[in-house]
Amino acid sequence: MGKVKNTILILILVLLCGSLYAVESNSIKHEKWDSSIDQMSVNPVSGNLIIGLNDGSVKGYNLQTGKWTNLIEPNSILIQMLIFPNGKNMIIALGNDQIKLYNFKTKKLLALPSFLSPVTQMVITPDNSNLIVGMDNGFGCGAIEEYNFSTNKWKTLHRPDWNSTVNSMVTASDGRLLIVGLSDGSVKLYSFISKRWFELHDNSWKESVEKMLLIPGDKTLVVGLEYGSIEEYNLITGKWTELHNDSFLSGVNDMYYNPKTNKLFVGLSNGELEEYNCNTSKWTLLKKWDYSVLQITMLDKKYFVGLSDGSINVI
Repeated sequence: MGKVKNTILILILVLLCGSLYAVESNSIKHEKWDSSIDQMSVNPVSGNLIIGLNDGSVKGYNLQTGKWTNLIEPNSILIQMLIFPNGKNMIIALGNDQIKLYNFKTKKLLALPSFLSPVTQMVITPDNSNLIVGMDNGFGCGAIEEYNFSTNKWKTLHRPDWNSTVNSMVTASDGRLLIVGLSDGSVKLYSFISKRWFELHDNSWKESVEKMLLIPGDKTLVVGLEYGSIEEYNLITGKWTELHNDSFLSGVNDMYYNPKTNKLFVGLSNGELEEYNCNTSKWTLLKKWDYSVLQITMLDKKYFVGLSDGSINVI
């Protein structure tokens, strides 16, 4: 009898509130894509939403007009997509080991000289001058290479002697630090000043690093792990703090931090969008979809969530 009452109560709540989640959402209309949304970002100059699909195509969405523009046609599997801090160019890494540069003004797509090695991660330095690339030597060993856009030359920052792949990378806002998360769960730091590598965490987590972000101010690093654990590292004190254990039981696909609200948003493989209030240390389930949350970004005070079924939801 108790279960029946609980079921009736839940139905009443759904009818009255419309949802059991903390937020409502609606999706952006577009032609049906037979590809997941693997990358999503906002051009800081045009304000357009840029999305990259698994098939290698890239599209732009104008929030004011509601119109979509095809920027790059399907090619090879899209590994990563980055927009330069100045908004002039975009870099894409493809599954055929190519790295290509796209200019938003000329609409030209140029291939960079590559090592013909699988690219796993990329970051652009804050001054738009260099591209940092995490590569796999083909045997699961990660390496870090740096490409200078002015000289068109590559430089090795770390040889492929890590016995794990590069899963995530972030740079400090002043360009002095590079932080690398590996598939064995370890976290490394490279100083562009001293030209030295340091270990921030060993592989004792027994979970691969899936996603990292630096909170503005470059004092706090947030690390999302393979089974949903969220760890925080203070770069000033050198101390680690657990924000959430692995009870999510689902991999961290993406994270987004809103500095105005001091809230962290986490997208999980099980379709959940979780919110962490950094002021109260409280977690809230905002929404759950039937498909994995792959990308989260913010545009015009709204959150855009890209799912594995190719849909884009706005909350």
